[in-house]
Amino acid sequence: MKPTKTKVIIRNAKQLGAAIQRFRSEQKWPQVELSKRSGVKQPTISQVEGGAEKTRLATMFKLLAGLDLELVIRSRTKGNPET
Repeated sequence: MKPTKTKVIIRNAKQLGAAIQRFRSEQKWPQVELSKRSGVKQPTISQVEGGAEKTRLATMFKLLAGLDLELVIRSRTKGNPET
C-alpha cells in the first residue's frame, strides 16, 4: 500500500465510517479484501462504513491497522461543536 499524507478530521461515527470507506476505496479494495486484511467480518465493515454508532473500539483499531492507518488525537479546532 502506498503511504498517504491525507489528514481527515472526524468528529462522529458517520464521518469515521465515510473515512474508512474512502481509504478502502482509494486502495480499490472491496469490503471483502479489508475483511481479510483486518480480521473484521464484511457485514461489520458495511455497518461501520454506514456510520454505526456502537462500533467497538477494538474493531476500529483492526480496521485502521488493515488499512495501514493510525489514530492521532489533538485538541479540537474551532468550529461547530455539533460536527
